[in-house]
Amino acid sequence: LAGLGGSAGVLLASWSMGAVHLLGPGVLPRGDEIHIDPSVLAFASGITVFTGILFELAPALQGARVDLNDALKKRLVSTGAVGRPFLRGALVIAEIALSLVLLVGAGLMLKSIGRLLHVDAGFDPQNALTADLNLPRQKYIDERLEREFSPESYARATQFFHSAIGRVRALPGAQAAGVTSGLPLSGENWSKNITFYDRPLPSNVRDLPPIQYRVVAGDYFRAAGIPVLRGRAFTDRDRLGAPFVAIVSQELVRRYWKGQDPIGKVISVNPPRELVPAGTLPATYRGPEKYTVIGVAGDARYGGLERAPLPLVYVPYAQGAEGATNMFLVVRTAGDPLSLAGAIRAQIGEVDRDQPIANVATLESRVGGSLLRPRLVTLVLGAFAVVAVLMAAVGIYGVMWSSVRQRTSEIGIRMALGAEPARVVAEVLGGGLRLTGVGIGIGIVAAFPLSRALSSLLYDVRPIDLPTYAAVALLLAATALAACYLPARRAARLDPMTTLRTE
Repeated sequence: LAGLGGSAGVLLASWSMGAVHLLGPGVLPRGDEIHIDPSVLAFASGITVFTGILFELAPALQGARVDLNDALKKRLVSTGAVGRPFLRGALVIAEIALSLVLLVGAGLMLKSIGRLLHVDAGFDPQNALTADLNLPRQKYIDERLEREFSPESYARATQFFHSAIGRVRALPGAQAAGVTSGLPLSGENWSKNITFYDRPLPSNVRDLPPIQYRVVAGDYFRAAGIPVLRGRAFTDRDRLGAPFVAIVSQELVRRYWKGQDPIGKVISVNPPRELVPAGTLPATYRGPEKYTVIGVAGDARYGGLERAPLPLVYVPYAQGAEGATNMFLVVRTAGDPLSLAGAIRAQIGEVDRDQPIANVATLESRVGGSLLRPRLVTLVLGAFAVVAVLMAAVGIYGVMWSSVRQRTSEIGIRMALGAEPARVVAEVLGGGLRLTGVGIGIGIVAAFPLSRALSSLLYDVRPIDLPTYAAVALLLAATALAACYLPARRAARLDPMTTLRTE
């Protein structure tokens, strides 16, 4: 049996590893594979066999001391048998408690994932293809002008993105194309402080409100499915030489303008000179660029589905690149996004044959990848919970069956004296449910620490979620009731005369 268990464990491990591919599209990077180390499997199998042999020694030694007279008389009482019912009951209680702990953890994670899947992410991941474009700085950035904080230092990079986006946008099946310094759900990776010029300046740089910052080019908002709620989106006219413009998120308007119309407001995303300590900036620094707000975009979630959107400012790449050479291409398509991958590579090669693109994936797959961690935790907890519930059901069934066999003569006598079968069934079921009740009580107490440990992975679900606890307790009670049914039915069907003659 231990050998069979080890083999089953190997199969379960293989399935668990392979199940990562089923957790959602794009969970693994393209081309990645999962390999199972044979030495790890051999060790796990060896531990399984060793454990099986170790736990079989106790009943084997106990069986070697069975009294032959009692055994021949079919009596089930032998030396040392007095403590067995207590030990069996304790093991069943432990199985039930462990099952409840694991089921509660899996239930909380499953409920959290369900809530996450219904979160408004603020963008449309359907029919959108993404890819990484990492430009070599020595080729596309004028480092001398960059040291002088001149926007003209990114002129070559701006021209590359303009040409690449134009070619990709012209492909059959492509509806919109753009680039951004950070994709939704990729993290809050560019923080700045905003200056509002419609109010007095603070006395210290640290008092400037924090924001997130993204530089974009092309028709990024339409490509990513982020709505522009007011004003207008960027166009090719928003370049060097034109007035500096910006688009702000709805959360920024809600938090810092509180109902005012932001269109036409003037901001900067770098501190004004009067707040910067003397000698910090070079003499050639002309001061922060002042952007006029021309639009308000919807709140896209960049930090993750479980994190509320932060205030965000978008500026055109041509006017505010600030060293951004690692950009993400986003293309909205009319059909299957991956069908355009080859054509997009070819068009990028036409602009610069030495420029590769990497991590080509649908935006939908990146959403699935952001849920990898909670899905894996749910899968592991769920798999162990199912096994634990099955073990608890088998344990209850075994204890109740053994109890009925040991009480055969007692039950026969009682039924001969007029005891109703329904009463016998109720007693057997009651014995199983008492064990279950104790196990559930202990499991609820033990589940509290696990629930709190999972709190960082939960979204919109309290660690002590009473409906989840109640549902798990009812499930275990129903499982115990089903496991007790067969022994109870056997007890109710005992023939009193046959039982007494056998005894």
